[in-house]
Amino acid sequence: MLIAAGLSETNPITIIPYLYYPMLIALALLLAILFQYPRKYAKLLVVFLPLMALTACEKETTYRTYENGRLPYILEVPDTWEMDESDPVFIKFTNPERTLSISCEIGEHTLIPDKYFDAFYDFLYQEHEADIYNKALIQKTDSFYVMNWKENDTTFVFDGSKPMNGYLCGILVTAHTTTLEEGQIIFQHVFKSIKPNPNFIFFTDNSDFVN
Repeated sequence: MLIAAGLSETNPITIIPYLYYPMLIALALLLAILFQYPRKYAKLLVVFLPLMALTACEKETTYRTYENGRLPYILEVPDTWEMDESDPVFIKFTNPERTLSISCEIGEHTLIPDKYFDAFYDFLYQEHEADIYNKALIQKTDSFYVMNWKENDTTFVFDGSKPMNGYLCGILVTAHTTTLEEGQIIFQHVFKSIKPNPNFIFFTDNSDFVN
């Protein structure tokens, strides 16, 4: 609920009235446990509810910090994800099922000075305007932007960038139809985790991204 409210810039309180269905399910489950109805399955509920809660906790995504001296920023990536590609242009991580990926696409040979922040946002918006699937998710401030678009009917991209160490740092999380919600949550975590890289040593001035 909080994630949805944040992305839509809506007060979380205004969403609560629309949650009557999950609230009713939770109330029915609580009453079934209290009154042990149906009695045939009451003991099973008492045994399996803690196990279900434990399983849910185990499925929570854990992250590790990734640092590379070629990038002006560090970020967190899911623990179980492995590096799929690494070259001077970008670095890419994918999940074991290869249904989600994180790409650091502004690095080393494609670094963009932060003075081009607004111009680069306008450039990206114009390039992907026809493919944006949810304009309500777009955010733009003086210090970051978040955008989204569809590569095709089943592939969705969350794109965000913010200035760091004098350059723009950008990440993309690519998801499929079946992993769209998970991809959005991971993008939010990764994007929030971005921090300046204290060991950044590369310097370049690439201002040729706009025609």
